[in-house]
Amino acid sequence: MGNGIRRFAAVLSVLLITLAAVPVFAKEANAAASEIEVRVDGKRVLFDVPPQLVQNRTFVPLRAVLEAIGAKVWWDQSAQTGYAEKDGVTIRMPLGSYQIYRNEQAIEMDVPIQIVNNRLLIPLRFVSQALGGVVDWRAASGTSPMLITIQSNVADLNRIGQPAEITVLNGSGKVLNQMMRQVSDLLQKGEISQKVSREYGFAYQKPVRIYLAADDEDYKQLLVHYNVADVQRTESIVQVSDGLTNGNIIFIPLNSYIMDGELSERYLTNALAHELTHVLSNQNGLFRMPIWMEEGLAWQIGLKLQNEGDPSVVADGNKTWMRNLILRTKQEGKLIGLINDQEESLTAIVKYNVELQDWMAMDFLLQQYGEDKLRNYLQLIRQETPEPFLNAFGTYQETFEKQFDASLTQSLQRADRGVKIQLRVSEEFQGEFSILPKAETAWRVYHLNPGEYTITVFPDGTIEGIQAERLEEESGPPETNVMHLELKPETNVSEAGKTIQIAGFILYYEFGDYFLLNGWKKYGDQSVDYSKTNQMAGVEILSVESL
Repeated sequence: MGNGIRRFAAVLSVLLITLAAVPVFAKEANAAASEIEVRVDGKRVLFDVPPQLVQNRTFVPLRAVLEAIGAKVWWDQSAQTGYAEKDGVTIRMPLGSYQIYRNEQAIEMDVPIQIVNNRLLIPLRFVSQALGGVVDWRAASGTSPMLITIQSNVADLNRIGQPAEITVLNGSGKVLNQMMRQVSDLLQKGEISQKVSREYGFAYQKPVRIYLAADDEDYKQLLVHYNVADVQRTESIVQVSDGLTNGNIIFIPLNSYIMDGELSERYLTNALAHELTHVLSNQNGLFRMPIWMEEGLAWQIGLKLQNEGDPSVVADGNKTWMRNLILRTKQEGKLIGLINDQEESLTAIVKYNVELQDWMAMDFLLQQYGEDKLRNYLQLIRQETPEPFLNAFGTYQETFEKQFDASLTQSLQRADRGVKIQLRVSEEFQGEFSILPKAETAWRVYHLNPGEYTITVFPDGTIEGIQAERLEEESGPPETNVMHLELKPETNVSEAGKTIQIAGFILYYEFGDYFLLNGWKKYGDQSVDYSKTNQMAGVEILSVESL
């Protein structure tokens, strides 16, 4: 099973595990200290400041846990920084920073380390990422407290976040040298394997080979040559996959990532992270999980790295569009259930990307149970523990799958309650700003001064937050799923030597949700540019929130 095939069907748009995010300890704790017990190598750890369970995340005093593991821990008062050292690994933890440093390699956090009663508190899962240790836990029940157990001195965990040993190879010699270098640079500079390793808390155990194919025919020949499948089966695999992993080998057809004559590094980053997730799974025994879970994990990290640096309103819009593809399929009655077996996933006859459904299911799992329980599940899978899903999440896998399907049905029934739009107008923009609500034929026309605005648009077309100067009738028929925001500069706004004549944003509506679809610009030479952006001609969309 370690050489099981994993596939990736790419789509042109977009968190899995992040370090725990908790704004306030004292006010939001939902479990008393007496309900949390921590043991390291079977010995109970005593705390002068108790552990805190906040929003399903466990935070513990740093010194007590890391010293129990065997680390030397100290505090630099002048630098307001904590340090821990064990087995040649040094952890630097600046107070208030959203980064911690493992041998000076940054690990991103959603919330800074904080001091409570003169003690540094950290997410417990940091123990496994920092100095080595497998973290497991048992939920509280009756009179029994929540039990956290840590097994220390696990050598593999000291390699978490280290780069995999990757060799990029020219499949049959057809790939241009420039593209070979581009892929190699992307892996190295983007630290893709390191980020995948840190995301899931496992280290790469063996070298990885990535074979690049120039086109579909080259791709098929590679799969046959390396005995991935016979000729007939390879034909069908190529039709449904834009990348494939077999054991420690990855195959990538680069023609799938060429856009406007250029190699798209965004989408290729997604594909490489996706396939490297499957390699990580193969090397750590995680392939025993259902195929929908593994594909869901691969999609989570792939999309996360693809969207690095994008404004959240753009990334959220892409993800909502993908989500709606599955909801449309559900609405049409064509959605199949979650697939547990890899062979079935390759042979299932469907007219939609089943891996989008896997991604949605994983997202739903995280929303329901949190990241710590998912990490626990992965460890149970690795240890071949019986009933890992039940032990980690407290429910049967079949029950969860029914809950997920019910959530899709509920999403289809969500009503339109309107949308709240936050935007910023800079001094660069002087001119008319107009809104055409969906299903309406009259533009609301405004002049906006520089500043930030919160605009609410209701289903009947009523708008709050700004006062319209006038109405202008639209000549075309109303659009039931599209809201237009239009910009008409009255001063010269140039870009790359071209004058912007008119610009705007499209907000799409479907299944009770509004989201930013794209922006567009029409230049003085009448050419039009469409792009995934939230900034046009001095106006920036900050957020789009469905009511």
